[in-house]
Amino acid sequence: MFDKKYKIKLDIVEIRIVIRAINELRNSLIEQGNYQGSLDDLLIKYINVLEK
Repeated sequence: MFDKKYKIKLDIVEIRIVIRAINELRNSLIEQGNYQGSLDDLLIKYINVLEK
């Protein structure tokens, strides 16, 4: 289904903004009782980038 992959270059500030936005969306979905599993995976990917 998802055959194409894209790469974007972000600096450290932009990565932190993306992490914050994803986390806020995740928290909102949790409050609403909706599934957020795919956001968890995405957060882990971005957090791992910061650790490198």
